[in-house]
Amino acid sequence: MTDKIPNLPLAEVSKILEDEELPSVSIIIPCYKRRNFVALMLTNIFHMDYPKSKMEVCILQDGPEDLFSPFELDFFIKQSGCRVNYKYEKDIRRSIGDKRNRLVKMASHKIIACMDSDDIYYPTYLRYSVSALKEHKAGITSSSSMVFMYPSDNYKITGIRCGYKHQGHEACSVFTKKHFNSMGGFISKGANGNQGEGVKMIANNEKKMVNLDVRMLMICVVHNEDGGNTINKERFKDCDVEGSMEGTPHLDILKMIITEDPSQKKQ
Repeated sequence: MTDKIPNLPLAEVSKILEDEELPSVSIIIPCYKRRNFVALMLTNIFHMDYPKSKMEVCILQDGPEDLFSPFELDFFIKQSGCRVNYKYEKDIRRSIGDKRNRLVKMASHKIIACMDSDDIYYPTYLRYSVSALKEHKAGITSSSSMVFMYPSDNYKITGIRCGYKHQGHEACSVFTKKHFNSMGGFISKGANGNQGEGVKMIANNEKKMVNLDVRMLMICVVHNEDGGNTINKERFKDCDVEGSMEGTPHLDILKMIITEDPSQKKQ
């Protein structure tokens, strides 16, 4: 962590919306070679503290393999309890920013919630973020901090806060389509298309972003499965924070997915 960069203050969320007050939300999940993480995606969605009737899940997978077989997709839809809009683009490799933009266009609802396929999302993520969005009459919520989990190091947990001017992590951003359109969406080309693609969503608008406590949102899982993370996060390994996911269904699923010896992975 760095103390030289002023951190955005955490926003207060004084009222958590009840079920009947909550608007419909579209969750967007960009994927590439993430078949191993389908169970984690389903766990995140299933345990989300949000009315399933008000949740839509939009998934865009590209690359050499489909994310689901027809049977698996049907099972995913039934178990999630949500409307699922899935698209597979074979033999195409899009940037993450491009996929996020396309997913927003696929989404039916006015509020969009980002979710990455290989991370853990707390059940509070959606309700807390949407409540903050409504309370502060904002266009986007996110967090200028991030918590990391290292399965290869006994599930060690570390944390950082963003060291860049435009503070806010794409993976836990919740925003309105109106904000998305006004800011021009995510960066889709060049190096920033896969790293820092959300800069444009916040640029010169930092004071209007609602900065939330990441401990209510998500944990970024650092791994080497199927090519690993988009960027190398080993440099954050020494920034210890207190925390544990022991006893949660998310961690149980993760331990089935990630093994140091691929030959020991459960089929």
